[in-house]
Amino acid sequence: MQKIFKVEKPVRTETELDCPQRSWKSLMEKVMKETSDATHAKFAIHKAMEHKFGSRFFVTCDNKKVSFVTNGNGYCNSREGDLFCQVVALVA
Repeated sequence: MQKIFKVEKPVRTETELDCPQRSWKSLMEKVMKETSDATHAKFAIHKAMEHKFGSRFFVTCDNKKVSFVTNGNGYCNSREGDLFCQVVALVA
């Protein structure tokens, strides 16, 4: 049975890196502190997100800031050193 997750309302300012989902950010940061390899981080974050929240996610990581535009609040951006990752909830 698929888990249902609640998307939190955004808490951010114009100058900070957007991540309205605090629980996602802490999970991402934990994984990103364990590796600086973008490919490993991408798959590890995806697996952890799916395990914890039981939903579908788009995950991208790179060693430079990538540009991605999305609407809504079901996303999170995080940086750890040179590693930058983004997670977006896929809702159909």
